[in-house]
Amino acid sequence: MQTPWVKKIGWIKTIGTGSSLILCALLAILCRAEEVTPNSLANHQGIWNVVSFNRNETMTPKEITDSIIRIVEKDHVVWKRNGKAFAGTKIVLDDSKNPKWIDVLPDGGPGKGDKIPGIYKQESDTLTICMADIGKPRPLEFTSPKGSDHTLMVFRRTKPMSTKGTTQPFPNPDEDKK
Repeated sequence: MQTPWVKKIGWIKTIGTGSSLILCALLAILCRAEEVTPNSLANHQGIWNVVSFNRNETMTPKEITDSIIRIVEKDHVVWKRNGKAFAGTKIVLDDSKNPKWIDVLPDGGPGKGDKIPGIYKQESDTLTICMADIGKPRPLEFTSPKGSDHTLMVFRRTKPMSTKGTTQPFPNPDEDKK
């Protein structure tokens, strides 16, 4: 299926390959922003406990998963273990896909700015996310078979959104490092 804006920009061929790639990337980002429904990102807000982490058919031990929380405010996620921030990411959602898409962009570390492709489904206060590794194809289903390098995560929201859209003022992950 051809995206509607592709039909409108046939002139890209005349401006050179490098410029057209940059322009296409920018247009894709702009079009993608329109695909997120107002409620999809709002539904992710809050504090989420880990129910399970499964990578390549290997479950992360309960003592580790019980120590991790995922705090979502707007399009930013702070990951904490035992109360200390250990990662921050930006999330980009696309509800027009089936299953729904989530892209995660790390704030720091070796993957800073890279896109980690995934899929998600949310049923009330239970969120299931299946992620590929950086540079790998997006998962097509909510499984993590041996050798797939997929991570299947299930979360349960512990503090839902308030009427203002957040549960509380969220901490700055850099403050925990001081």
